[in-house]
Amino acid sequence: MFKKTIFVLLMAGFVGSTLCFMGCSEKKEAKKEAKKEAKKEAKKKDTFDLSSKEATVKTFIKAVQDGNIEQMWNCFSPGTQKLLEAGAKAEKKSLADFKQEMAKQLKAEVEKEIKKKGIDAMVAEGVKEGTFVQIDGNWYMDLADTAAEDNDKE
Repeated sequence: MFKKTIFVLLMAGFVGSTLCFMGCSEKKEAKKEAKKEAKKEAKKKDTFDLSSKEATVKTFIKAVQDGNIEQMWNCFSPGTQKLLEAGAKAEKKSLADFKQEMAKQLKAEVEKEIKKKGIDAMVAEGVKEGTFVQIDGNWYMDLADTAAEDNDKE
């Protein structure tokens, strides 16, 4: 009888410790994953810089390379965002699908250009040829202004 009691207690302890270990492992994994995500978010925030035209172009290129659609989108001026939203509606696409498709196309193009010219030349070209607007101390890429200029030429 004593052996059975000891066996049951040992098994209960084994099962309990195994469950605790599994639960603890899962908790540790969840903590590790949360830390990784926090580091990623901090890095994303660190790389989001609209303090100059050059910084905006670098931020945009990095966002495109990383597939960070929202960061890419936030490099555009509010006017450009409205223009692109109208484009999504005209194409009968959801804004999320439109952004994702745009990011995918831009990523392929950016990677090709970086291989051809290098990132510094691409940034310099973006600053030189791009149209920007400054709002509250931040510089945004402004395709809305470019679209207005194109309509004036027609």
